[in-house]
Amino acid sequence: MEVKDTPRDRKLDAKELLLEDFRYLADSFWKNEQMGETRVNWFITIVTSVVGGLVAFVGAKEGHHDDSLRLIVGASLFAVVVLGILTMFRMVTRNKATDAYKRAMDSIRQSFKDNFDDDGMLAGYHPFGVKGRRQWGGLAHIVAGINSLVFTGCIGALIYLGPDAPQGQGLRYVCGWSITGFILAVAAQFTYINFNDSCHKKWNEVTHAGGIVYRVREGKVQYLLVGPKNGSASEWLFPKGHIQKGEEHGQAARREVREETGVLARQICLVGNSEFTTDRESIVAKYYLMECLVETEKRESRRVDWFRFDEALALLTHAENKYLLQEAEQKRRDMCSDWEHIVRAKSKIG
Repeated sequence: MEVKDTPRDRKLDAKELLLEDFRYLADSFWKNEQMGETRVNWFITIVTSVVGGLVAFVGAKEGHHDDSLRLIVGASLFAVVVLGILTMFRMVTRNKATDAYKRAMDSIRQSFKDNFDDDGMLAGYHPFGVKGRRQWGGLAHIVAGINSLVFTGCIGALIYLGPDAPQGQGLRYVCGWSITGFILAVAAQFTYINFNDSCHKKWNEVTHAGGIVYRVREGKVQYLLVGPKNGSASEWLFPKGHIQKGEEHGQAARREVREETGVLARQICLVGNSEFTTDRESIVAKYYLMECLVETEKRESRRVDWFRFDEALALLTHAENKYLLQEAEQKRRDMCSDWEHIVRAKSKIG
């Protein structure tokens, strides 16, 4: 029995693994969403029942605002507030899990775009929207709004049912404190929710994209290197730059190569990532193997030149880039080997 272990076979195995992982994550994501909605629906039902029961109870004792009435109303509303706060905490935890599932599924989609979407059919495909946009009106915000209303009702009820309950113009006093309590409750809960959302959305996502570009001249493979923006004569790098909001990783890499070097290149496959920190930011750069198609006028005043593999390997300044160049060269050779295998197979068929 022949054992298949070609780069193409390994790529197909990786595709099946990604599909299985995506199915599992998608199922877990929707279960997490349904559980969150179920909790909120139960909370709304409890709040409605308690408030309705208290209204009927207070109405039945109209004019008899004794200590037992205040105790029952205060304890009931306080219990609902505590339940609401715990529910909000649970919704925040649920949001963390939701974002983790979204990130994982986005990562799989990006892997498909990088490795299996040769025709660009998934370009611009963002089912969860563009990253970086704050989402309002989620379940945690709904629970926070209900909590604020209950807290407001708690303040108003305790003041109104107090031994010195205000009458006539004194109702403005009740409304003033109730509105103040509502605003403070909304502000405190929304601040907590948004702070947690921003904290758990900070992760090592790709910030930059670039290209390891090659061309063939007189039967020899050459790689494209650029100088840094600061003009250092001893430093050589790969062209790369910031990924703009809503921009595909591969699209950003091709754009940066075009802007920095004037080369229009064809994206072939993903090579790898490079992570480092500067004085201003933490950078996660993704690099693609690209083939030079057309050389035009570049937009930036960087040093640009072509070098043979061994020359480029010696000139590259950073160890990570040397490793990436070796990976790119191996992938290029594997690609050529696959094409030769296909050509030989077609010639035998012919």
